Amino acid sequence: AAPGASRNAALLYFIKAFVGPGCLSLPLAFQNAGLELGLVTLLTLAIGVTLNLRTLVLCKRHYATNGPPPTPGGRVHKTTTYADVAERALGRYGRMLVEVLVHIVQLGVCAVYFDFFGENMRALLPRKEREHVGVRLLALCIFPVYGSLALLKSVKGLAKFAALANALIFLAIGIVLFSAAAAMRQDASTSRQYAVAKPATLPLFFGTVVYSFEGVCNMLPVENALRHSDDVWPILYGGMFVVVACYATVGAFCYAAWPDVQSGSITAEIASHDHASSLEAAGPVVANVCTVVAVIFTFPIQLFPSMELLEASFFFRERKRRRRHLVATEDGVELRRPSYMKKHSDVHSADDVGNPMHATDDECPGELDEVKSSSPVAKRPSVTPLLETPDTSTPDTPTSTNPLKDEAKSDPEFDNLVDIELAKRQEPANNEVGEPVSPRAVPEAAAKRKVMTWPRVFFRLGVVLGTFLAAVAVPDLGALIALLGALTGSILSLIAPALINRKCPREKGGWECVADGATILIGLVGGTLGTYQAFLNVFSGGDISE
Repeated sequence: AAPGASRNAALLYFIKAFVGPGCLSLPLAFQNAGLELGLVTLLTLAIGVTLNLRTLVLCKRHYATNGPPPTPGGRVHKTTTYADVAERALGRYGRMLVEVLVHIVQLGVCAVYFDFFGENMRALLPRKEREHVGVRLLALCIFPVYGSLALLKSVKGLAKFAALANALIFLAIGIVLFSAAAAMRQDASTSRQYAVAKPATLPLFFGTVVYSFEGVCNMLPVENALRHSDDVWPILYGGMFVVVACYATVGAFCYAAWPDVQSGSITAEIASHDHASSLEAAGPVVANVCTVVAVIFTFPIQLFPSMELLEASFFFRERKRRRRHLVATEDGVELRRPSYMKKHSDVHSADDVGNPMHATDDECPGELDEVKSSSPVAKRPSVTPLLETPDTSTPDTPTSTNPLKDEAKSDPEFDNLVDIELAKRQEPANNEVGEPVSPRAVPEAAAKRKVMTWPRVFFRLGVVLGTFLAAVAVPDLGALIALLGALTGSILSLIAPALINRKCPREKGGWECVADGATILIGLVGGTLGTYQAFLNVFSGGDISE
């Protein structure tokens, strides 16, 4: 959502974050749980996820208003994302866990899109050809297209195509519901043999449904982008009501119409059925084509957030730099390391003991900048530290926290020299000693991002190849979705927000302790059993046509 977004725009974005191709796998989830047990479980999980989204917003606001002061180096502790909130509540390992899981979800969805394409394209083939063509082969056919999309410099140009993909998904869902209603009306006299409850395979239902709740990471960006922050509550509750109603309608209605559904994509399931007339078959075919096109256009949108973060770690970050002092020399203004200052300082007083300005070479290794032997500075330094001014202030006079600025104010000519030197070096002059300087983008990073070098090309193709291999390893779309949801969704949607709420020192009601405990328990049990059953399906199933 764009900054300053209205309530309606943010609500639409929120709903689109939850309703995507994963919604088309819910009929198979109900086939694993049964109609009535599935509805009860879906409602229970929806309540837990909604409470956790509320928790993330409240904890984010608490940490934003009660955050620590900026560091002496000027670093401000921001709390705007899920990972930021996790770091404040659970420490840096909590942040690492959330970031790793978000990467796994993003890239796992890309792997799912390989299987989505294979399942739906296979359903469009004639029945005889379908027996000889497997999902793996069709996934290999789409690999060059996905690889080409991954080499785009930016996804900004795909905004219109992303909007088209969202429209196609909603169109496919509408066609599926219309076909389900027609099927139920046509066979109204026949009693349908759908199951009421299947406790044995309920964990697979859990994994599939939690996978569909992948939009939890978009809650805080939506809240940050709102023009009026209080609008977040109607968006949260109203949006979740629409999302759960859509999940229940697609899952339960389609399962009631086709109790024997076996495919992880309901569009592929109904397109592979035999139809009485070509007109009757047109709807499922159109829904299938819409799903295929939507998945292709959505692939780079899912891939690029993780891709850009990974590239920033490997290609666009520089090493930490040591603190340097801005000093005045006979030739102007230069930056020197503490060891140089110690070696050429004129006065050493008792107050300098323990002062990093006068630390020994052993304490500040990595020595002074290279200077030409012919330089007058090398022959006669005459160095005057500009960052250490005499303390001439009285108790009633506040001491400046930035002596450099005070010195600059009194000498305009010197001010120009400081600006010129800092512009050349492009680094701050008054970092505190011992304050870790976080790696940041190099000055030429913006220009480098526009150039697609060969290492970046191979890196991006390698990431796409990794998602392809994951899809090939698990060609069963339903099993892959259940496995991804049980592994990652159970933590991101259920466990982590409840743990954050327990650690956050904000005021909480007594009922929240019970709700958090129940949510953590459901996440642990469901995630463990769901992962176990999904692995069993992966090893015992597969692409049986191959």
